[in-house]
Amino acid sequence: MTGTGKTGNRWSAITYRIALAVFTRGPAAYDALKSYGMLQLPSLSAIKQFTSANYQPAGTNFEHLHEARKSYAAYIEEREEQGNPKPMNTGVVIFDEVKVVMKVHWNSADNG
Repeated sequence: MTGTGKTGNRWSAITYRIALAVFTRGPAAYDALKSYGMLQLPSLSAIKQFTSANYQPAGTNFEHLHEARKSYAAYIEEREEQGNPKPMNTGVVIFDEVKVVMKVHWNSADNG
């Protein structure tokens, strides 16, 4: 992990994800690991700040899909200009699955 655990430390996204995974499994275990110095972990306020900065609302992000469609249209035009055959205009939409951890409620909208 990057960092020393000192005030003002810049943690990597991976460290935040590990810290959040430990915290959601057991807030008391997180506190113990942090207080005993077994792992250098970001503070809870830093984790809350990280999750609020990366908040994704529930549901389909139509703006992102529209941007992806425009990007693909530009790709088709570029390929044709290079003399390549036109792509078949087929694609795949992948839906991400979220695992719900029992007995832990985390609202990233208000960090509660």
